[in-house]
Amino acid sequence: MKTYEALFIFSSQHKEAELDKVVDKAKDEIVRLGGDITGTRVLGKKTFARPMKKRDTGNYIRVGFFLDASKIDALLARYKLNEDVFRVQITVADPTKMVVDKVEDPVEAEA
Repeated sequence: MKTYEALFIFSSQHKEAELDKVVDKAKDEIVRLGGDITGTRVLGKKTFARPMKKRDTGNYIRVGFFLDASKIDALLARYKLNEDVFRVQITVADPTKMVVDKVEDPVEAEA
């Protein structure tokens, strides 16, 4: 399996609670194809350089994951059918700079 990063742009019309559900739905597509999610980073709401499809802002989310290289085309095809995903870009990630969810060390949390 290769390491990848996906940069998602979701509609800015989603509220925070709705956005979490939409992001989980997008991550479920990766898991459904046999991938493993390593982390998620919310980059926030950003303004586009120029309006696209009558929209001028979007919520940017970066997701790191492992997936078999032969399944990337199938994953992109699934995202094209998902109306919640405005844009997605998948790139091969450098394993040393991958998005990883940070787990708090219980010893440091007590201090």
